[in-house]
Amino acid sequence: MSLAEIEHQTNNLSLAELQELKFIVEKKIDTRAKQERSDLIEKMDAMAKERGFGGLEALMGSGGEQSKAKRKPVAPKYRNPSDANDTWSGRGRKPKWVVEMLAAGGSLDDALIRD
Repeated sequence: MSLAEIEHQTNNLSLAELQELKFIVEKKIDTRAKQERSDLIEKMDAMAKERGFGGLEALMGSGGEQSKAKRKPVAPKYRNPSDANDTWSGRGRKPKWVVEMLAAGGSLDDALIRD
């Protein structure tokens, strides 16, 4: 049965029947995607073993290798002159207080931590 024939047959279905069909098709898609993913992982695992990697997990690095060390937080470089608890490292997006200070004619040097 072609897709055109299926589409033609759906023209006579009620809204409730179409919604039920949609539910059934979505379940089929989910099941098929899971099965194809599982099949692909099995094939990749077999290929990794054939090439001497000991399997997919060993190839992908989850076989006991240490993960990257986490980055340490960066010391703040700027402090809000109005509220000493607000600080900014100077990296990433400017906090609201920096944007407002600059819009009011201030300078980043005004907030520079000089300790």
